[in-house]
Amino acid sequence: MAKDSVKQYEILNETVSSKVKKLGKAIPDPKGWEDDKLEWARKIALSKLAQSHSFYVRLRATGTAKIEHSVSSSWWGTGRDKNGNKGANHYGHLLEEIRDRFVT
Repeated sequence: MAKDSVKQYEILNETVSSKVKKLGKAIPDPKGWEDDKLEWARKIALSKLAQSHSFYVRLRATGTAKIEHSVSSSWWGTGRDKNGNKGANHYGHLLEEIRDRFVT
């Protein structure tokens, strides 16, 4: 089994999210990831919405409020970039889009 395949297997079988994140950092991003990551996140979030009633309830409970994904990433969340600017919050905006289209 190739080294990346072993890491992928470990990720799929890990149950602690912080360990999944650490393992994932050891694998290079697939070709085209930068162009496609938001669309993948959309597909995953929609799948979670279809599978998890509690996710639906929590998303619905946000009403029309702004959703901030408070992670250290300056792209996905509201974490600061290297210049101290607030993050772009792409995942928060994605959740708002899904909520507005499918939940409320």
